[in-house]
Amino acid sequence: MEQLKKRDERLDAVKGFAILLVMLGHCIVLNHLSDPYLYDAIVAIQMPLFMAVSGFTAGMGQEALCCAGVRPELKKELARLKRRTISYLLPFFSWLVLTHITDPLQELGLQLFALDRGLWFLMTLWIVTLVVMAAAYLADLAAWKLASRGRKGMVRFLVFGAVLAVCYVGFVIWGRSGNTFLSPSLTVKYLPFYAAGYLWSFYITPFVKRYREKRNIEAGKKDILNGIALVLWIFALLIFGYLIAAFDMVVVTDTLSLMAQMAASFLGSFICFYGIYHFVRGPLQIGLSFIGQYTLEIYVLHFRFARLLGIGEKGIVPGSMRAAGWIMAAFVLMSLLTAVCIILIKKVRILDLLLFGRTSGRIQWRKPIRKTGSQT
Repeated sequence: MEQLKKRDERLDAVKGFAILLVMLGHCIVLNHLSDPYLYDAIVAIQMPLFMAVSGFTAGMGQEALCCAGVRPELKKELARLKRRTISYLLPFFSWLVLTHITDPLQELGLQLFALDRGLWFLMTLWIVTLVVMAAAYLADLAAWKLASRGRKGMVRFLVFGAVLAVCYVGFVIWGRSGNTFLSPSLTVKYLPFYAAGYLWSFYITPFVKRYREKRNIEAGKKDILNGIALVLWIFALLIFGYLIAAFDMVVVTDTLSLMAQMAASFLGSFICFYGIYHFVRGPLQIGLSFIGQYTLEIYVLHFRFARLLGIGEKGIVPGSMRAAGWIMAAFVLMSLLTAVCIILIKKVRILDLLLFGRTSGRIQWRKPIRKTGSQT
């Protein structure tokens, strides 16, 4: 159990990469420099990747607990939900009040029916987390009560999938009814990515690990398997590039474009997740991992500094070298101001709690734990 408590610095590195994409995307779009290729690629990846990583993290270690034949404890699940609620919703409401100090109740009424007016990602992440946690608890309970030890995994998978499917259909109906409370369209869009990350972490990763241990795969065979994985990764990269070039990743015009966007997001998330998790090492991993520990802090702050240079009023042509230079300048300035604000806010514990949902009150620099072998 102690091992489960340790952070996976490679996951932090993936989150660090994802938040850098978000920052770059905001530098582009908020300064009216969107182009049909780079910005489309960023939009296709950034938030789906965050959701997938969050789901992957939620599923880590749970498989061992489920299959141990232990009755799931509702109190522990509620305690986990409480921690997530503080981390996600406390900053959501605190920033709403802080940025609309004169009319917070009016703005609250607007944001609850249009989450993208504010920090929508935090509320949407809380909703999908709640759905998956509820599905997982019901699945664990069904497996504990109804299945023998050898069939617990299958029963859990079927119940989990059924509950998740019912919830998803419910959100689809909710959205199409015209009721925009809590923006159900956002849950419909991002729940599949969170669920995919959870399922990969809960089922695929432990299966591959057990297979390797059971078969005692030799070094030569491992190289072959890793080579196959690399070929699939390159193939996914090529398809992703085609989808970005052929379809608009921002505007949905028909069912085909929606399917293309979803496919591009799944492929892009896999490319970034697998590539960074398996291939990035050394100083780059250390830097991304450090940034990845503060994604929430960066998320709630960075975009507030994206337009300070007034780039949108300079008449710059998107996609030009001049545009690239100004975007990088805005990115550097935004990063510096965001870092300063995070350091200052974390010096006051009550602000760290209210604005970031944290209680550490400090910046932590840790080198990644060196691991042998690879994981899927």
